[in-house]
Amino acid sequence: MLQVQNKYVNYLILTVILIVAVVLRFNYLQFESLWLDELHTMNEADPSLPWSELFNSLMCCDQHPPIFFIVERIMFSLFGHNEYVARIAPALAGVGCVWAMYKLGKEVLNERLGLIAAAITCLNYFNIYYAQEARGYIFLWFFTILSFTYFLRFAKYLRRADAIWYILSTVLLLYSHYFSLLIIFCQLILFIILWAAEKDNKLKFFKSFFIVELIILIVYVPWFPYLKEMSNIESFWIQKPSQDFYYYYLLEYIGSSNYLMPFINITLIIYCVNVFAQKGKFTEIKKSPLLLSFIFIFISVVITYIVMYVRSIVVVPMMVSRYTVVVLPGLFLGIAYGFYLIKNEFIRYTILGVFLFLAFFDIVYVKEFYEKPKKEQFREMTEYILNKSKSMPILNEMTGWHQNYYLKKLGYEGELLSGDKEAIVDSILSKSSSKYDVDTFAVASAHGDPHIEDYKRAHLDTAYTLVDKAEFLYTWVEIYAKKPEKKQ
Repeated sequence: MLQVQNKYVNYLILTVILIVAVVLRFNYLQFESLWLDELHTMNEADPSLPWSELFNSLMCCDQHPPIFFIVERIMFSLFGHNEYVARIAPALAGVGCVWAMYKLGKEVLNERLGLIAAAITCLNYFNIYYAQEARGYIFLWFFTILSFTYFLRFAKYLRRADAIWYILSTVLLLYSHYFSLLIIFCQLILFIILWAAEKDNKLKFFKSFFIVELIILIVYVPWFPYLKEMSNIESFWIQKPSQDFYYYYLLEYIGSSNYLMPFINITLIIYCVNVFAQKGKFTEIKKSPLLLSFIFIFISVVITYIVMYVRSIVVVPMMVSRYTVVVLPGLFLGIAYGFYLIKNEFIRYTILGVFLFLAFFDIVYVKEFYEKPKKEQFREMTEYILNKSKSMPILNEMTGWHQNYYLKKLGYEGELLSGDKEAIVDSILSKSSSKYDVDTFAVASAHGDPHIEDYKRAHLDTAYTLVDKAEFLYTWVEIYAKKPEKKQ
């Protein structure tokens, strides 16, 4: 009877956690302007364009697998091509991460560990941030959790149903992001360890996993040409990582909140101390939740980081915090297990409660997540210009293609001038064609694009006056009007 009651209590707690997760991820979903990368999504998944253009973009320009973009394209077709719709699928995936962490914790040990892991994920700044971004990183996170969960379940029981769910979640993972290949590599290492530790069913274990991995490979083969194109990249905008990248990434994962870091360090130390004190035979790994979890966490976090770091140094830099979400299921599981291993229940849940309260307080009140903008304000920049005039030419050197989404949405009737700012200013000054014979024009820019060079501004001031300007977050606008001709 007590066990049944506990089960209902656990379901109630999980329901509350999921409701909080929904509120935090769907709250003010349209508050922020779409930033540069999200505008890639809007333009590439535009339902008015042929599908071929989307896949061409995924090969040449925005190199990502297609699942997220296909989902976005379908959502746009059904519900409209706008900011809110663009962020619905990521928000759902963010809630899915919370539920999936519960499943992972439950699979490793029990429901209570799953609930702690879910609660930590529910109030995690990094998860909420990317759950409100129209990009596929939260899909990568979600399918990584599911793939590992069903990998462990299949490894334990070798059941057909678990194999099907593992295949499905892993295929979706592979079609979500190229960093998913690191997860496959980690799972290969896990397979070798678990196969070596297997006592009674070595042949069945090997054959079962071989067939499953072969099916996954066959389903992924159609994407090989895109993968090959991606592997040919020899230079990238990403800088080489520093040797202490892990500390800064860990801080970023918790929203750069220094007062949360002691909780993370203490729980990971508690977890590691218990692991190293654990006794057990190598052949009993699957029956020891602590040892199994440690092997999973070590491989999925440490080995993944090592591979990323070495390739970034030797081949081409590839490390940005949002690309490394593949390590977070293992990391969050280790933190949750550390909380769980605090023996005194009162102390355990008091410390966990303080941690969760501080995480919530940091998001809502310290960072003012739902009140302060954090992304490039393309929307506000474009609205500002069009409130002045919907037909004046706009000069945007770097981000005109991206701004085009808002220009189209807000009914722009003028001409967008893309290209070198200084060269276009020369064309306007010389009136090289009727296109450049203008009385007023706006210079708009974002994403670090600098202002007009001083020497060119001096030339511009001979014929035009800066009549208006505005600064927005990571964006700026200047509006120029032709000076009256001097009377002879």
